[in-house]
Parts: sequence; structure tokens; C-alpha cells
Amino acid sequence: MALKELRKKVKQQLNTADERTLKTIQAILAVQQEEDEAELAFEAEMERRFKELEEGKGIQLTPEEFMARAQERRSGKVRTA
Repeated sequence: MALKELRKKVKQQLNTADERTLKTIQAILAVQQEEDEAELAFEAEMERRFKELEEGKGIQLTPEEFMARAQERRSGKVRTA
């Protein structure tokens, strides 16, 4: 089904949908938008971190160092880099 045809059918169905259906669709769209925004923010953060690494500014940890820091943070002994 072509996008134009799909839009037309969905619009027709929305015009006759009850309130419960409309609220459900709105909630689905809101969650999808939040996920899209979170994905964009994640991608931007990853790009920033890779750039820092390339410039020699980033922190490089072994898996053991990472886990040690994570355990320290969990126990409240937060250590800054």
C-alpha cells in the first residue's frame, strides 16, 4: 500500500474512531516521539564522546576499571575523573 493511500485510509478511520481509540493512538504517537528524541540524544552523546576520544580528551577504562567505578557510585563513593 502506497503511503498516500495509507494516509487517506487512516484519516478516514480517525474521523469515525471513538475517544478511547483516539487516546490510544495519541499515546502510541507520543511514546514514539519520545523514543525518537531519546535516540537522537543518544547518537549526539556518542558522537561527542568519540570526538573527545579522537582528540585525546576522553577517559578510557578497562572493563575492570569501569565496573569498579560503577560499584563505587552505587555504594555512594562517587569519584570524579
